[in-house]
Amino acid sequence: KGEVSAAPSTAMLWFGDIPQELATPKRITEALHGHKPPSMPLPFVTKVIKKGYRATDSAAAGEDDSAVADGAPWLGYVFLVFRDRPEAEEALRHFDGRLVAEGWTVRVRWADDRHQGKAKIGRKLAASLAPRTDPPLGELLFPSALRGQELPAALARHRRTAGVEWLSPTADAWIVAEVIKAFYRRHPRREIPVAGVLLPQSLLPTLLTELRRTRWPAVPDRTGMEAEEYLVLHRGKANAGYAELLAVL
Repeated sequence: KGEVSAAPSTAMLWFGDIPQELATPKRITEALHGHKPPSMPLPFVTKVIKKGYRATDSAAAGEDDSAVADGAPWLGYVFLVFRDRPEAEEALRHFDGRLVAEGWTVRVRWADDRHQGKAKIGRKLAASLAPRTDPPLGELLFPSALRGQELPAALARHRRTAGVEWLSPTADAWIVAEVIKAFYRRHPRREIPVAGVLLPQSLLPTLLTELRRTRWPAVPDRTGMEAEEYLVLHRGKANAGYAELLAVL
């Protein structure tokens, strides 16, 4: 399947001069986390280039440099998207020239125009569902939003439930999924209706006002969701950039 696009962005920055051992999304976000402004959420990593250019004394080194002094260590760079342009401007002022990890003094500039636009994330869902209809069985069992090891874990869980652990461990995932779906067609799962909790009427005006002024994430917090914006708040944890919204709730 393809990718889901977030809202158009003019808030993409280029962070450069990254030592190769730090040039991974995890290491980059860890380095930035301890040095960002307290009210700024971590930006979304759209692309990391581990071997971008060699270290030089030239201030002109950047995302398209290649031929420089032989033997100089390779440096990487990353494209980061922020919630909006004002936040990206704040990040540019805050991070440029700042030491965020041993060996990495960040150099920041605006990403070229060709990188400004839509951050690509996740996988597309099928066509929107008609009202009061359920997704296909395969989507119910193995949602498109599953990431990394979540799909293998879901397959293993349903294999046990369906009693088809006799399938070869080397069987292709799609074969396992089809066998599991066949089991559930013969033995439909029991539906358990669950009703949510209505928001107090007294809370609605305040909540609506706060939602309207919320600076939403650069990309939805969950992929595969049919929503223009999607935000997850964590109770009992820091929600940088969303403290005011959580206080209303």
